[in-house]
Amino acid sequence: MTHYPGMTLKKEEFYSPLDLYCGNMIRIYNKDCLIYNCDAYTKEWYLHNMNLEQLPVSLKKADIKRFYQPVPPYNGYGTEPDSLGSVYNL
Repeated sequence: MTHYPGMTLKKEEFYSPLDLYCGNMIRIYNKDCLIYNCDAYTKEWYLHNMNLEQLPVSLKKADIKRFYQPVPPYNGYGTEPDSLGSVYNL
């Protein structure tokens, strides 16, 4: 990250191409962001201009939790398809 002093007292920070490579963590609006991949054009640009090969970072996929909610038994009010329609839309 490069600091450029200006006419104000505020410290200005800019990212350079050396900061934006796969696997690097950068801070954007006080949030840490991981650069995990880039497009083919960006990979080619980094290889030819920076002599840096951009390798994608593999991310661990979270397990999807699935829950089964059984359909309650028909209680006798209205028709059964009407009651099932209420169950599925709630």
